[in-house]
Amino acid sequence: MSFSLLFSALWQLPLLFLSSCGHGEPATAILSPLVPRQGADICQPASVSQVLQLSDGSRVLLSGIGSLRAENREVPGWARYQADGQLDTAFCRRAARSAFHPQEVYEASGGKLWVRMGSNRFDPAGPPLLKRLNADGTADASFSTTITGELNTCLPLRDGRILVGGTYLSEGKQVLGRLACLRADGSVDTGFTTALGAFEGVVIALAQQRNGDILVGGRRLSVGGKVDLSLIRLRLSGQFDTGFQALLSPTMPLMALTVQADDKPVVLAGMGAATVVRFLPSGAPDPAFQLRLRQALYITNNRPPLVALADGRILFPAHAQRGLPPTNDPTWRSLLCVQSNGEQDTTFQYRALPPYISSLQQLPDGRVLAGTSLVRYAGVSAARLTPTGIVVLQPNGAPESDQRLPKLQGPGTVRALATYPHNQLLVAGSFSAVGDQEAHNLARLHSDGTLDTAFTRRCNLEGDLQHVVVQPDGRLLVAGWGSRVNNSSQLLLVRRLPDGSPDTTFAPPLLTADAYQSITALVLQPDGKVLLAGQFRLPGGKEHTLLRLTALGKVDLSFQPPVSTESARSLLVQPDGKILVGSYPSLVRRLLPDGRLDPTFQSLRYSGLVTTLAQYPDGRILVGGQFSAGGFQGIPQLTDLARLLPTGKTDTTFHAPSFQVRYIQALAVLPDGRLWVGGSDRRDSQGNNTAPFSRAVRLLSHGRLDPSFDPALGPDGDVNALLVLPDGALFLGGQFTRTSRPQFSLAWLPPAPAKKPAKR
Repeated sequence: MSFSLLFSALWQLPLLFLSSCGHGEPATAILSPLVPRQGADICQPASVSQVLQLSDGSRVLLSGIGSLRAENREVPGWARYQADGQLDTAFCRRAARSAFHPQEVYEASGGKLWVRMGSNRFDPAGPPLLKRLNADGTADASFSTTITGELNTCLPLRDGRILVGGTYLSEGKQVLGRLACLRADGSVDTGFTTALGAFEGVVIALAQQRNGDILVGGRRLSVGGKVDLSLIRLRLSGQFDTGFQALLSPTMPLMALTVQADDKPVVLAGMGAATVVRFLPSGAPDPAFQLRLRQALYITNNRPPLVALADGRILFPAHAQRGLPPTNDPTWRSLLCVQSNGEQDTTFQYRALPPYISSLQQLPDGRVLAGTSLVRYAGVSAARLTPTGIVVLQPNGAPESDQRLPKLQGPGTVRALATYPHNQLLVAGSFSAVGDQEAHNLARLHSDGTLDTAFTRRCNLEGDLQHVVVQPDGRLLVAGWGSRVNNSSQLLLVRRLPDGSPDTTFAPPLLTADAYQSITALVLQPDGKVLLAGQFRLPGGKEHTLLRLTALGKVDLSFQPPVSTESARSLLVQPDGKILVGSYPSLVRRLLPDGRLDPTFQSLRYSGLVTTLAQYPDGRILVGGQFSAGGFQGIPQLTDLARLLPTGKTDTTFHAPSFQVRYIQALAVLPDGRLWVGGSDRRDSQGNNTAPFSRAVRLLSHGRLDPSFDPALGPDGDVNALLVLPDGALFLGGQFTRTSRPQFSLAWLPPAPAKKPAKR
């Protein structure tokens, strides 16, 4: 993707009023009347959900997101690299039209690819569950299937057919159960289905033995009069092999399945505490295999890889509980190798600790190709500074030092936006690049969307930045999570000079934090003092939910908020100096400038979270988050979005609709009274996104949806920050891959069309 929007003429309109900028922060006043009108791609390295080397040496890479940048080119969630490491741009271009965002790929004969797509159980008219592509990336017109349901796994058979397994598979009105066999043209092999008979449960994994027999792994499988099985064997015709009696404990669900060269099945079983079991050809446990590990085995990935190596060893991940590797244990390994007898192979030298290992494949030369969450490898030149999710391991587990790694980028995360003097935009969050240029978590963009490289180089901040505020003198305050120290995150609060260098005159107290503490809001008062909300401790151990610092970063002892167990989540300073506080779990309250409760404000009680606040010029207040309030004592029912009168009473003229934004993160008011709402998605009772998929909506002044905004033009991912420009145009930041065009995490939307005058 490139910055394709043309930068049009700028105008000099004054900022009419402040709107919120995500997490309850009001947008910073613009010192210069000129404002940028250009977005940019905010990127970070992308991990992969699968990496597969094909017979010709080329590699196919899949990501868990719908769009990627590979070698600075847009690709449709997956890419193919040629054997020499060059991106196959022609294939990617064709694959974008043939199979957008596949879930898994398998090699077919003749250089073709089987592509497993997502579920269409609740959308039978949606894209096919399974496609076959030609070697050049075009769709194979000789294959077509109309099966629907949820497809978990596929197994290409040696005779050209393919097995598909999952949940609720059907073709038209014909119920196929949990397993079906498709011929080379995509039609259902009815002979296989008839021989299989009634088949229930959920199919998780499939494998084929040398004689053609098929192993089916799943949960609560029922076939041939046998119930609650985890592993069964079928003949190539689909008949149930009654002689195979593999038993697993019902408390240890089957997670992965493979077959060794001697045809012995191996399973990885258990969610959380897990184990590896090997069976004899009869299905009985193999007495020659006793798993003996030097660490506890936990599995947190729903689809962990499991590989039987050619030399008899077995390779599998060992994700730590909650995905956090115990770094204080030097013997812990995230990738385990056991010998043929089940004893851990301590000579296997993989030392990295990625939380997830998504795919494993043994290459013909004995090396192992792994897809993981992002890791920096000190001994790999291409991954020493930039983390990678792809690595080639030698047979002893050591990463190849001179391997060529692809450059994959996904959308970074934008959490806060602010305008800056001299026609610039500040972007804060968690990212590593703006377009093709390196930038870490805080960046300043020129009006044409290009990066201010000098500023960004000086502002290289590690961590996850949550808030940014520009002071009237051009200095900026930044807060969030800093870099991890001893496996614990540290709260970050710093001030930078206009050129991006550190401001040594600002010396805030050292804020300590644990997993439950953070700075949830950062607001600058007109007098230069700094308001903080969240949960943190000062030196000495005293805990705070609200804190005010002087312009030099010292604790302002004159600010005495009421002692409360409430967790402050959002702040808004009103023109008269009073402070609105959105808290958890029970109220919105207003404080006087010295911190005391304002008795003239009617506090709103609710259940849930208030994450963002915004104010109209006339003093009315917008409240957003994920909450439920009212519905009793004459107070109307309020859900996720409400408008209050200046006194705190509910504005009964505002009627928020039920729309697809589930967790409101940001609000912005337009000059004409309309408003923008941004957040994460709303899901239906089955956990699926509800259409339209935009996470930003525009509402009319009374709260109803604005029919002049097409949700299809909105972002396809979460929105964390909104920033209204003087003419009503909008910047939105979050984590998404497109709006009306491909765009990573930062987009500019034009002003809303003028409202038509009311008919007389």
